[in-house]
Amino acid sequence: MTLFTDYVVAAVCGYLSVKLLQQAGADRPAKLWGIAFAVIAFASITGGSYHGFAPNLDVFARAVLWKFTVYAIGIFDLIVVAATILAAVPARARPWLLGVAGLKFLVYAAWMTTHNEYVYVILDSAGAMVVLLVFHAYSLVARRDAASRWIVTAVIVSAVAAAVQASGLDLHLHFNHNDLYHVIQIAAMLMFGAGAKQLRSYAEPFLATATNTPARSNAPNLHD
Repeated sequence: MTLFTDYVVAAVCGYLSVKLLQQAGADRPAKLWGIAFAVIAFASITGGSYHGFAPNLDVFARAVLWKFTVYAIGIFDLIVVAATILAAVPARARPWLLGVAGLKFLVYAAWMTTHNEYVYVILDSAGAMVVLLVFHAYSLVARRDAASRWIVTAVIVSAVAAAVQASGLDLHLHFNHNDLYHVIQIAAMLMFGAGAKQLRSYAEPFLATATNTPARSNAPNLHD
């Protein structure tokens, strides 16, 4: 069941990726979300395969599947943070924020070369979700951004899903807390997709230019 629900997550995210990449045009935040959905679909396939087939695989194959999964989730976190920075932060502040996001990913990637515990994946994802929540909540309040409303809601639903997973709540012998987590996370991904579809790069405040001030005439003043 965990394999099946992981594959359903992959199918949903794959669909969202295709739709976003088709519709995004030249807008970078929406494009990045399209790429991110493709990455998390891959992570769901490898993660589901690990859960479903690990007992029948050798040690090396299991290790490869798991490393693909944890690194793909880290890449997803990096991409959605980058999309958020482009959508919610003025251009002058973006370079150092993107640099911090890149450094965070490098630290995570280096750490996971020698660690396999899923708790580190959770910590990395939690950090990314906090960034999304803070910046999109500000964008929602300051600019009444409709895309941010969806994304903030999706982050909250993702937090609920994570809490369910951590609780160990099993609804049935064949439907455990991981399976319930995946089902709730599908709802969150659909909300992320609805928000990403509406995302646009941050528009700098309009500055007055000569075009909206009275033009100065070069003709001589006949009253002088």
